[in-house]
Amino acid sequence: MFVIGLDLGQKQDYTAVAVVEKEERSEAGDKPMLYLRHLERYPLGTPYGTQMDSVVALIERIKEKIKDRAKQDWFANQSRPRQPELIVDATGVGVGVVEMLKDRGLRYRPVSITGGISETGGGGTYHVPKRNLVSRAVAPFEGKRLKIARSMRLVPELVKEMENFKVKVNLQTAHDSYEAWRESDHDDLVLALALACWWAEQRRGMRVVARPKGL
Repeated sequence: MFVIGLDLGQKQDYTAVAVVEKEERSEAGDKPMLYLRHLERYPLGTPYGTQMDSVVALIERIKEKIKDRAKQDWFANQSRPRQPELIVDATGVGVGVVEMLKDRGLRYRPVSITGGISETGGGGTYHVPKRNLVSRAVAPFEGKRLKIARSMRLVPELVKEMENFKVKVNLQTAHDSYEAWRESDHDDLVLALALACWWAEQRRGMRVVARPKGL
């Protein structure tokens, strides 16, 4: 299963895209493996329409890969292949920007990132604490279940973003939130990855696949 995390940036922020593939393991009780297949950051100032067109093109490439793999695996597994899931950060850019995806015929799951501690899913939008999202990327990475090729472009920046996060705990409310060490730090790459990992980690029952190459 492929999951695409899309962190939409505002004027001063980058928009980033991360593609994660989930692979269930055959041993009972084993948590799934996650493979980062694609990582991309659009230049500052890129029009939202151009960004959305790039996302459409990326999804089409993933669909072609799914079709090719389904042909190869047909005799071993005749179940219908799952289509890629698109998980979008809809926190600060406005409904109109996110709906550009719908105008292009894409289905997506919008996520509003909060500073609380509870996840909710009312009104068609998931409300997810930032700590929950980031922990879904950090935990499998530290547990060696999230595999990232060192040769992939932007990986050094991604690792830096992950290292720059810390947990601040409000002793009065017991709420914690992930924040960058410095206000100038970007978090677009880690949030795009976190969105993809968050959805992949809570989706169960995927089939076991051979380890494929990146996109």
